[in-house]
Amino acid sequence: PEPILLDRFRSHRGELRRPVGLEKAEAAVIKLSTERDRLNHALTDPKLYDGPHAELLNIQTHLARVHHEIEKAEETWLKVQEQLEALKQQQ
Repeated sequence: PEPILLDRFRSHRGELRRPVGLEKAEAAVIKLSTERDRLNHALTDPKLYDGPHAELLNIQTHLARVHHEIEKAEETWLKVQEQLEALKQQQ
């Protein structure tokens, strides 16, 4: 990932502002968490385990991808948050 420049955290007046990267990462975590919850709920349906397992495998595969994307979004959020905190301490 591209390093996040701390100058992007400043408004045109030099004041600290909430970085866009932080908001995007938070929004991604929320959206992905909702999808994860939906998939986990789908896995509670007993009918899913009775018949052919293609749908079960599809849900499990999608759930694994969602977990991976959540981890990436959380990592991005932490990096941006750490950089923002570092900038605050420099002031």
